Amino acid sequence: MTPSPSWSRLLCLLMLACAGVVSAMAADSSPSPWKPWPAGESQPPNFWPVEDDLGPWLESQRLNRAFSEAACKSAANYDQATAIEPLFADKTLWPMLGGKEYFLTEKWLKARVLVWAKPGLNGVPKARNPSDLVVTDTKNWLEDGKPATALWDEETDLVLPPSGTKYELSFRDCGTRQAFRHITVGRNATCNGGGDGVGRQIFGNVWIKRGGAIGSQGSTAFLGKRHTFFRNDNDVHGADSQYYNFAKSDNRS
Repeated sequence: MTPSPSWSRLLCLLMLACAGVVSAMAADSSPSPWKPWPAGESQPPNFWPVEDDLGPWLESQRLNRAFSEAACKSAANYDQATAIEPLFADKTLWPMLGGKEYFLTEKWLKARVLVWAKPGLNGVPKARNPSDLVVTDTKNWLEDGKPATALWDEETDLVLPPSGTKYELSFRDCGTRQAFRHITVGRNATCNGGGDGVGRQIFGNVWIKRGGAIGSQGSTAFLGKRHTFFRNDNDVHGADSQYYNFAKSDNRS
C-alpha cells in the first residue's frame, strides 16, 4: 500500500525533527571539564564530598581538585581573587574551566562585604577573657575599610583574609544566625561554625584558598536559585570537614 502524500509529508517532518534532536544532543555532548559523579549520588559534579567511603576514587578526586603550592605562587592574583571577584578570565587562577560552567553566567549585585579586621588573630563566638575578639562584635569587622556597623545576613559576603600565621574564626553557637552569601577563606584562615542543632546557610560562592579550611558542627546548607561554585584548593583531609546539604532548587550549581 502506497502512503498518501499527507502521510508522507508527516513522516518526513518526524524524521527531520528526530534528526534535529540527535544533532542538538551531539553538539552539546562535548566532555565536561568536571569529573562525572558516581551513579546514584545526587551531588552536582563541581562539588566534592567529604565522606571517605568512596575509597580510592574519592582520594583521586581530592588530588585532582587541589591547587598546588606551585600554582598558587605562579598566579599573581591568587590572594586578591575572592568568591566575590573570582577573576575567571585569569587562566592562572582557573586553568580547569571549560567555559560551559553555569556559574560563569551569574551576575551578582553589589552587596555588603565584611572583612575580618585582624587576620592572624583568632575570633571566638563568646568572650571568656577581656582580650578575646568576638565574631559578633562589629568592631572586629571592616566594611569599606571602616569598622562595620551591622553583622552579616544572607545578603552579606564574608572574607577571611590571608595571613602569615594561622588563625581561626569560630561562629559556633555565636547567637546570630549563620547565613552568608559569598565566603572566602584565605591562606592560613579557618572558618568554623554551626552548633548544637544549628547549621549554616550559604547563598553564594565559597572559595577555600590553599592553606585555608572550613568546618561546621551540623550541616552546611547551600540555598537559593543561583548557580554557584564551591572551590577548595586543598588536598588534605579535614580541610572541609562538615556535612553538606544541597538544598538548591533544581540542584543548581
